[in-house]
Amino acid sequence: QQLQPNDSRTLFFLGYSHELEGRFAEAIASYSEYRRRTLFDPMAKQLQARVSQLNVKLAELEVRRALREEKEMTLGQPKSNTLAVLYFRNVSERGEWNALLKGITYMLTTDLGQVQSIRLVERTKLETLMKEVALSSSSLYDRFTAPRAGKVLGAERVVVGGAIATGSSGIQLDAGVIQTSTSMSVVKPVRAVGRLSDVMQLEKQLAFSLIDQLGVALSESERESIQKLPTESTLAFVAFCRGLEFADSLNIPQAQAAFAEALRLDPNFKAAEQELTTLTTAVLPQQQFVALAASDPTASKNAQHLEAISNATQNWNASATPLIPPVQTGTIVVRGKIR
Repeated sequence: QQLQPNDSRTLFFLGYSHELEGRFAEAIASYSEYRRRTLFDPMAKQLQARVSQLNVKLAELEVRRALREEKEMTLGQPKSNTLAVLYFRNVSERGEWNALLKGITYMLTTDLGQVQSIRLVERTKLETLMKEVALSSSSLYDRFTAPRAGKVLGAERVVVGGAIATGSSGIQLDAGVIQTSTSMSVVKPVRAVGRLSDVMQLEKQLAFSLIDQLGVALSESERESIQKLPTESTLAFVAFCRGLEFADSLNIPQAQAAFAEALRLDPNFKAAEQELTTLTTAVLPQQQFVALAASDPTASKNAQHLEAISNATQNWNASATPLIPPVQTGTIVVRGKIR
């Protein structure tokens, strides 16, 4: 990698080696970088599915270790600037809102993840914690205080929130940030109120308000990224939320149907497309995975290009005719000597 940092095949086998050794975080980083470079669709889809699987494995390892260390009273302090978004409480106890609030958590985690100065704990880790201790999103706060959940997730601070109905078609979202070490609120609570049909815009209001309360100065690109709605269709977003709920419950056929419905309502819904691709792409066995990487024309082209450069460099002779004619400077260059 040091000699040929732009070689895609190097990135792939580096990630593959990390995966075999159980270094899932390093494997994810290498595969993710390789994924950004490849234009080979089958490989891109396979990497997406594989990284998703490795994220789950990594989350399981970290959460189980944290729960064990908590029991042994050896759980250390989280890294600085780490933030986790917990599922919002369904204060109105409207069952049909559970999936919607899961979607809001997904959006808020994604938006706060656009801020370079904040280290976001992925939603996968939160969902893993819920599975490890057999919790539902509605029972999270019955068994875990927000600071305790934050410590197990490895977050210095946690975003907590709730949703309540306002009238027959309105919703009120409230959110705040708690320091896990002190259990104290570190920002002024924020609120967004509006129609249920405008729930995505309300989430954006919450995101910007929380960032402002945290005292984070956004760059123009960060602000633009956060401002983008995942979809213009509220119905597509609701279908997406149902897909998340089904996927987390391992009800894969219904999850696939829900994500497909979201894409039918909005073919440009990238998050729904990504989730559907992950669910419908089977992770290949190791031998087939390596064979697919070998057939990636993007990697092959890069390798051939690098090999051509290497050969040209090795075969070049300083006494031979220069590869690039010298600039006319009034002096005469003969065999590398100036006369």
